[in-house]
Amino acid sequence: MEAGLPAPELWLQARVEGGPDAAIYRYMADSLRSMLPLARQLGVARLSLEDVDVLEKELAHEVTASGGVLTSPLVVGAWCRLPD
Repeated sequence: MEAGLPAPELWLQARVEGGPDAAIYRYMADSLRSMLPLARQLGVARLSLEDVDVLEKELAHEVTASGGVLTSPLVVGAWCRLPD
């Protein structure tokens, strides 16, 4: 709006899923893998890539065994239409 655009429409979305073949376990593990180099640089990571592999499998097992689900981080989408 500060740029002179009309008020946006907003949506909030997240992936929610569970079960043995859910893609969210890989998504979460890949997200963690992508953060490891910076976390190591900052001195806040003690995990190895092998630890993340194990975590992915354990997460899938625990969620499936409990009948639960996981949610991804929330994503906000915003758009507007310019007046004619």
